[in-house]
Amino acid sequence: MATSVIETRQRTRTPVAALGKLTAVMLAGVALLLTYLQMAIIGEFVPPLAVFALVALVVAAAITAGWRWVPALGTLVCALLLAMNSGPMLFQIMHPGDFRSFSFMAVTLPVVVLGILGGIAATVQNYRHAAGERRMPRLLPAVLIGVTGVVLGAILVAAIPQQGMNVGITPEAIAGLPTLRTKDFMFSQKELHAKVGETAPIASRTRTVRRTTSRSTS
Repeated sequence: MATSVIETRQRTRTPVAALGKLTAVMLAGVALLLTYLQMAIIGEFVPPLAVFALVALVVAAAITAGWRWVPALGTLVCALLLAMNSGPMLFQIMHPGDFRSFSFMAVTLPVVVLGILGGIAATVQNYRHAAGERRMPRLLPAVLIGVTGVVLGAILVAAIPQQGMNVGITPEAIAGLPTLRTKDFMFSQKELHAKVGETAPIASRTRTVRRTTSRSTS
């Protein structure tokens, strides 16, 4: 009496390794940071930033599905964000006087960099090792703790009041200074004129900058 055996294949989702989880968390962090940027710093809805935030969330969710190539998309999203905003990021990091913007960039920059490196490492690990062999690198916790410590230290140092800020400028003088407004990264006034050798203070929402011109500017 012949019997037939029917084999059924059960599809199971591949468990997400630690590097994949790290990439997904960094992408979710990018989305939250971009949302905070629009709501708390810029104060208005910026479509390109909203699109980046949405894409970051979608890719983070796709990583949890277990596809081994998806972390590479996370690397691409973070790399594009870094490439398109490297100038403003470096400027704010080098100018801690604007505490809110500095703190935002101090958090955003390591999150983006960790997203890039985590996505690359997770993709390589997914293709080189089986699901059960994708272990967390031993140095990863120490690296994350170190990065967190550096970021918190930088923010605490930037929070210390700087001596010599706005020296010689009264509130009345600040109130009479020209104010530049921005919308969608565009200035409301395209030109500012000053005489050679004249100290020209310019008031912004967060700080006052004093510049001495060496030549006519426009």
